[in-house]
Amino acid sequence: MQEKGHNEAGECMANVEGRERKSLMQVYKEKQHNSGHQSQLSLSFLTHTKMIKVATLLVVVVVSATLAKPSDPYKSGAIPYHFAYGVKDDYAGTDFGHSENSDGSNVKGSYNVQLPDGRKQTVEYVADHHQGYQANVNYKGKAQYPKEFGPAVTFKPSGGGYDPKPRPSYH
Repeated sequence: MQEKGHNEAGECMANVEGRERKSLMQVYKEKQHNSGHQSQLSLSFLTHTKMIKVATLLVVVVVSATLAKPSDPYKSGAIPYHFAYGVKDDYAGTDFGHSENSDGSNVKGSYNVQLPDGRKQTVEYVADHHQGYQANVNYKGKAQYPKEFGPAVTFKPSGGGYDPKPRPSYH
């Protein structure tokens, strides 16, 4: 059976089945004494609450960043392309070119070069992720070697080029 009453100070008194009578204020003071000062209790509670909030926020940020980032930034969809170029300079003896087509997963192309022995080398190739690079090399013409060897062929600059020592001109 439970009785409630008020003492002179207005504190609430309780008697629960024969236990000694204690005011609610006395119970609160005993709890404070057993667990430390009120300020320490409040401070540790606030610190614990702040730590939980910070930890929760950190988890939310990490999960958001992980979900926002693509799984593989270097892997994109198939991007088809085509390019080609060629260079032919009779004066310097340069002759080469390259062309290539891709549907995004398979590549097919060829390149060619005029060799110093007079032959033209052409390489035709295909490449994919399963069979790798496969090339077919062909040569046109017959290799020619000089019968006599002499000094290296050099080219003297023409008169219309750069003059390192400019001369003044008077008009």
